[in-house]
Amino acid sequence: MGSSQSAPKVQDMNSDAERIRKAQHNMAAAGGGSECPLTAEQKAAAAADGCGSAGGCPVGADKGSINPLNNELSHPNQKPAPDQPFSLPTERKISTIPKAGTENETWVYPSPQMFWNAMLKKGWRWQDDSLTQKDMDNIISIHNANNEEAWKEVMKWENLLHPLLHTGVSSTRLLVLPQIFPFHQLKDTTSAIDKLKKHSILLLAFRPFYLSCNDLAYSVDRLVSPVISVMIVSCFPFLHVLQWNSIAHDLSVSSTRYFTVFSSVTDISFLNENDNVKKSTTEDSSSSGRSSRSMWLLASKQLTKFSQLPRVSLLNQGIQNVKQGFRRNFGISVKDVDEKSRKRIGWWLMGCAGMCYGAVALGGVTRLTESGLSMVNWDLFKTMKPPFGQKQWEEEFEKYKEYPEYKFKSSNQEMTLNEFKFIWSMEYGHRMWGRAIGLVFLIPCAYFWARGRFAPDMKRRMAVATTLLLAQGGIGWWMVKSGLDPSQNSSDVPRVSQYRLATHLTMAFVLYSIFFWNGLSHLMKPHDLTAVRSKLGALRGMTHGSKLMVFSTAIMGAFVAGLDAGLVYNSWPKFADNWIPENMLSRSPTWKNFFENDVTVQFVHRNLAYLTVISVLSTFLIGRRAPIPKRTRMALNLTVAAVFGQAALGVFTLINYVPVWLAACHQSGSMALLSSVLWLSHELRRLPK
Repeated sequence: MGSSQSAPKVQDMNSDAERIRKAQHNMAAAGGGSECPLTAEQKAAAAADGCGSAGGCPVGADKGSINPLNNELSHPNQKPAPDQPFSLPTERKISTIPKAGTENETWVYPSPQMFWNAMLKKGWRWQDDSLTQKDMDNIISIHNANNEEAWKEVMKWENLLHPLLHTGVSSTRLLVLPQIFPFHQLKDTTSAIDKLKKHSILLLAFRPFYLSCNDLAYSVDRLVSPVISVMIVSCFPFLHVLQWNSIAHDLSVSSTRYFTVFSSVTDISFLNENDNVKKSTTEDSSSSGRSSRSMWLLASKQLTKFSQLPRVSLLNQGIQNVKQGFRRNFGISVKDVDEKSRKRIGWWLMGCAGMCYGAVALGGVTRLTESGLSMVNWDLFKTMKPPFGQKQWEEEFEKYKEYPEYKFKSSNQEMTLNEFKFIWSMEYGHRMWGRAIGLVFLIPCAYFWARGRFAPDMKRRMAVATTLLLAQGGIGWWMVKSGLDPSQNSSDVPRVSQYRLATHLTMAFVLYSIFFWNGLSHLMKPHDLTAVRSKLGALRGMTHGSKLMVFSTAIMGAFVAGLDAGLVYNSWPKFADNWIPENMLSRSPTWKNFFENDVTVQFVHRNLAYLTVISVLSTFLIGRRAPIPKRTRMALNLTVAAVFGQAALGVFTLINYVPVWLAACHQSGSMALLSSVLWLSHELRRLPK
């Protein structure tokens, strides 16, 4: 690219005061440069007038020169304005940026009073923004912090380019007097470009959304190589400080976009007004031979207070990428599906969800009646045919007698054939119900897929659901095998592994959630909550937390069921006569108590239930004051009713020594509570993009 490119033109805020008026309370000042360099005469004149040094920015450079002293104030203005509503400090903080020509001296930041006067000079009216003294403190803090960040970025990039920047140089860092290049004010940039053509540069550019002062380029010659210099293009902007409503914004100091370029100075594309710098490479010849210099675009990204730490920056970006990828791959969109197909798909998915609900309920009854280990064989097709006639039933009964559960149940009273028929039929019904779910899901799924009724993101979801559904059958048999294997059971109570039982139930909950959520997406049109989005952040956050609590409590309930922990303490609210039960940490290592100690498991399940009630109740109280639609409020009311109903069922199940019908209702209630909180979360979701 040629060296006669024109410089970017930055609109002066004097001609666009509206930008400043829009700042109001949610804008703060930030910047990237230190105070302007001054001559010794000016410093002496300022000192004689009672000021430490002169200050101000050159705003009116002569068209044919790059004089940094043009339009510079004779000394810092530390006098309060006539209509200033409150007093401001005149103390100036010392930066960490080294000052040229000195060994240990650093630049000094403008005082709050100087900053106030500088903003007035640019046409700002404090009456329009109603600033308080605390606001000014925040403005100064952000301004100084961004300057420090800019300097740390220079340090970071010097370290990254260490082989190039530190060749033959001592460890002592030296800095010459910065020279100011107001490119945007020069129609003829030849002199500036000619001056820079001799060097290769490292450019860090901070481009703000709101410009309120001069766009100045500070060129700092780092004495680390005779052909390298560093240039920082910086601004004194008003920046819109975003609310902390997402992970990506939590670490943001300001909403500043930045990009970094390392290139030959003959590639002067950074002087263009176009920010869309594309990756390119240029070949340059030097006395040392050929060298390739690359240009990288590292943004648009937000400058954060951790941006100088590569690992943290990558972590922040990784979190943002995961979040965006999840929305992109799993954010359901039905805009390309016709109304008729959308309804069909929605009702089909709700039917699959209903069958999953039934499978969980039936599985709970199967476990409570101790029927789960009655079918000792697993075959996808052969076991679909039940025994017919007395002989086949007796053969099946003889197979069951070979396993530990029969010996345990017959230790006091011999099991009869009719009793075996009942438990076998319960397990058979549960297995056949699961296979029916597979048929009800897979056949229509293949049809809709083949007819092009699924959007790309819906195809990904259905592929995930298919994989999980096929895996669920294998997990079920894997769970049953743990109860049939004598080596995995105690000699007195044969039962399935509580870990495998929890895995089986977790998979059922996940499948149900996928079917239910996608069914809602196809049947219910989303609300346009854009106008009240900022007011729903807390409600959305509490709803997500409630989902997590409901899910965690239900999974811990699987451990309670697997260990028969519901029969350990059957009193409420205390554990017998104690608030904290005995022998909670009797196992070693300690972590096993939370999954293998029946006392600890019941204690954890109870307390998770309390936390779930608190979480849902807090969500309800926040939602009462939120401007939400009627349908969303119905979901909110249903959720709080479901959580209290489920808690009551749990207490009654406990104090009545876990009767089958109450325990089955309690397990089904967990699905009802999960459904209501999923519906509420679905109502509050953001519109698909």
